[in-house]
Amino acid sequence: QYRGTIPNPGTNVTVRYYLSAADNETGRTYTAPGAPAPGITTRQVYQFIIGPDAVAPQATHTPPLFLATTQLPYEFVVQASDNIGVASVAVNYTINNVARTPIILIRQADNLTYRGSLTTAGGPINGGDVLRYSVVVTDVSARANQFSLGPFTVAIKTPLNQYVTDFNTANSDFSGTGFSILTPDGFANAAIHSNHPYADRTTLIYQLLQPILVKSDPAQATVKFDEIVLAEPGEPGSVFGSTSFYDFVVTEGSLDGRTWIPLSDGYNSRDTPIWKTAYDAGVSTTSNGSSTTVGTPALFQPRTISLRDKFAAGATVQVRFRLTSDDGAIGWGWAIDNLNIQGQTGTSTKDQLTAGGLSVFPNPSSTGELRMRARLARPTAGLQVQVRNVLGQSLLRQAVPGTATQLDLPLNLSALPAGLYFVSLESGSETVTRKVIIQK
Repeated sequence: QYRGTIPNPGTNVTVRYYLSAADNETGRTYTAPGAPAPGITTRQVYQFIIGPDAVAPQATHTPPLFLATTQLPYEFVVQASDNIGVASVAVNYTINNVARTPIILIRQADNLTYRGSLTTAGGPINGGDVLRYSVVVTDVSARANQFSLGPFTVAIKTPLNQYVTDFNTANSDFSGTGFSILTPDGFANAAIHSNHPYADRTTLIYQLLQPILVKSDPAQATVKFDEIVLAEPGEPGSVFGSTSFYDFVVTEGSLDGRTWIPLSDGYNSRDTPIWKTAYDAGVSTTSNGSSTTVGTPALFQPRTISLRDKFAAGATVQVRFRLTSDDGAIGWGWAIDNLNIQGQTGTSTKDQLTAGGLSVFPNPSSTGELRMRARLARPTAGLQVQVRNVLGQSLLRQAVPGTATQLDLPLNLSALPAGLYFVSLESGSETVTRKVIIQK
């Protein structure tokens, strides 16, 4: 055992040092901390400060975007550390600007994590209330150095039985990065749009700021929307979660806003032939698999996802949309419209057409002379027929005269060359599309 004394350099001074030991037999010298690697000039050292501790603790914490009343009691989780030790971690909070007794968090076994719960013991907490809080960490020094996080503002919300929007009115119900509610060129109505195009090696998230109470009837406990997905398709036969699946979009749910699970498997442009055809049309020999195809309304397709497949009846669920890309090819991205979570269906023109049927025939056609037939549950005015190619370019638009419950219209596409086309029946923001092949 060897001992030595470092002369007192005075207070408020940082002392840095390292140890070295020589071996008489081999002549080698050993150091602690170890000597730097070849080419590294900075040596690692031990250090300490003489005098009162003036170093504040450090802490991290992720606040919730909102809290549902059914999430109470809510557990705060904070990671905190200090150079000599943490004395306490507290949450100072108000409800509707009225202060309540601070919550003292409990140190966990790892000596880094601190937990404590927000409950109604200090007073009622109801939907519509506003929680404001700060996290205060105090160390064990004589100075009681402190570090604060916040203040954070969190809305308390009552879970909804349903959430329905067409995004055509002002909407502040979503939060995230890489998505916006807007009306791009070529679109007549607003919808959720990812960045167009999205970047590679990125994750874009858009979360609904309304909690949903899952219904007991599986037929009603659904998330429905119309979408366009122009995201790099995976290899043929690849499965969601594998590296060869490449880019994907996914709708996710969470009970606490921290742990998220897919409501169904993610997918990309390979999911639907109309998307795959459009994506491939924008790929060139020099684009390394990226597509320049721009999304158009003709590419909207409906999707229905079950909530009951992953969550029990009565659960309060948060919902978000996520686009994730790998390193490589990219595309236009994702658009989401006509979001319907557990809402009533069957009253819109689109629902009527989906239930009653829209047919375009003969298909395939050798002449391009077609007929369109549809049946509606109620008289509907303002219908339009539109024909687009695989690039989404409009080739024909014509109004349907009068108000009708049944349609039987001639559609002359004989002037168009052989190929794949998309015939749409439109009513305002609602569109039902059929794929048609002309063979000549």
